[in-house]
Amino acid sequence: MARGTAAQRNGLEDLRLLRFEDDSQPWTYYGTYTAYSGMNITSELLVTRDFHRFEMHPLSGPAAGNKGMALFPRRIDGAYAMIGRQDNENLFLLRSDDLFHWRGDGTRLAGPVYPWELVQIGNCGAPIETDQGWLVLTHGVGAMRKYAPGCDAPG
Repeated sequence: MARGTAAQRNGLEDLRLLRFEDDSQPWTYYGTYTAYSGMNITSELLVTRDFHRFEMHPLSGPAAGNKGMALFPRRIDGAYAMIGRQDNENLFLLRSDDLFHWRGDGTRLAGPVYPWELVQIGNCGAPIETDQGWLVLTHGVGAMRKYAPGCDAPG
C-alpha cells in the first residue's frame, strides 16, 4: 500500500490510468495524477503491476510543473511520450528517456481556438492508438469555467 506524501496532503485528482506495453517487462499500470498540498500542485505517477501494491513517485522537470499530464501506453521511437499542458493553456507532446523527469522542450500540438475552450484545453486521459494514428480526447474550459469535451488527432 502506498503512503501519502506532504505534496498530497489535500488530495489527489485527475488520475489518468493506463496499461503500459513494454516488450522487456510484464504489464505495468501507470497513472498520472495531480497532488495538491493545499498550497501547490505537483504532477505524480502511480505505479502498480497487481493492484495490491502501489508506488507513488513525483514527476520532475520543467514540463511536470502543471496539471493534466497523460502518458502514452507505450514508448514512441524508444522514448516515453506524454501529453502535457505545462504552460497552463496549450497541449504539448513531451518525450523523455526517463519516466520520472520531463524536460520543457515539448512540441505544441493544440491550443484554444473555439469559445468552449477559450481559457485552456486539456486531455481526458491517455492517448488511444488507432490504425490512423493517435487519438487524444480533450476538454476545453470556456469563459465561466464550463468544461466541454473534444478530440484531436496529433498524428
